[in-house]
Amino acid sequence: MTPAHDPIFLVFMLVVVSYLVAVVLLSNRLKRYPDAWERTGRFLLVMNNTPITGIKFLKFVFSDAYRTLSDQFITVMVWVVRVLFGIAMIFFAIQVMRIFSQ
Repeated sequence: MTPAHDPIFLVFMLVVVSYLVAVVLLSNRLKRYPDAWERTGRFLLVMNNTPITGIKFLKFVFSDAYRTLSDQFITVMVWVVRVLFGIAMIFFAIQVMRIFSQ
């Protein structure tokens, strides 16, 4: 079965694309809060996307720092990014197990 016809791969790709959209929306909203924007390393998906800024961004997402902003949109997007990141990691693990079990 080719990857394009594999349902697990298709769901994984859908989750990854959704995750990327959520990260872009969250990053753009964080620009309104200079302190939080600096804490995330001014993370953007294309520009300034380094391992260090990626780690800073995920630290922000998986910490409680977003609560100090009192922004409902950011709160929702943080939870969306958390859930999609978790789902993506599960599907990634499934794909890796399938590759090594062949």
